[in-house]
Amino acid sequence: MGIHQYKKKILPDNEFVLGNIAYLKEGNQCRLLDARRTPGFIEDYFTESAIFRWRITDFEDKGKYWDVPAENIDHFQVGKLAKKLNEDKINEINKTIAKYQDILNIKINEKESAKTESAITHCSENIEKWLKKYSKFIKSKKKLNLKKQTGPVFLSDDLLAYMQMVEMGEMEGITSRKLVQNPHYWEWIKGMRIILGEMGLVLWQIRLLLVQLYSLTSQLGTSQMALG
Repeated sequence: MGIHQYKKKILPDNEFVLGNIAYLKEGNQCRLLDARRTPGFIEDYFTESAIFRWRITDFEDKGKYWDVPAENIDHFQVGKLAKKLNEDKINEINKTIAKYQDILNIKINEKESAKTESAITHCSENIEKWLKKYSKFIKSKKKLNLKKQTGPVFLSDDLLAYMQMVEMGEMEGITSRKLVQNPHYWEWIKGMRIILGEMGLVLWQIRLLLVQLYSLTSQLGTSQMALG
């Protein structure tokens, strides 16, 4: 059984048109071009960053939202009678989109990289000590079956217990939910990638739009917090 819900009967694609900038109007119903055609609506549009908020109205993520770059409206379908923006507003959005097309290179900082690698080593040693002393999974002497869709409950309990001990439980919960909900759109994950670049772990190229999204919505904290 999959982790996502589905409906057998949905409206056919010919009842909709492909989304474009003209349809970025608050209140417009639109559905994602995924296999199940997840429904939702445009709740808000953020002028400064050319991002729209899409609120999900069905399935396991009902009530949650995605903040989506305006140009990705073509990943959605809208109803044929959906309201349209005027030409001035369309031109304004296109100009904002163009402003964020440049690429920002986050180069590896050798000093930060060495500091991060040292912190990772220290963190790994602490985790190993904790597992040997407190791990329910290790004490159960059960083996990890990588072929199963779900992992051992004891191992999950170990992860949650450790993350809560280092005051990272909330961040772990958010990250897990966002990865399941949508690893491609959610800017929390992209924000974490930016942090990896700033910590000197990877050479990272990223569009300025995503930096803007990160500063608006992620607020992940410092590398010191991330390592505990």
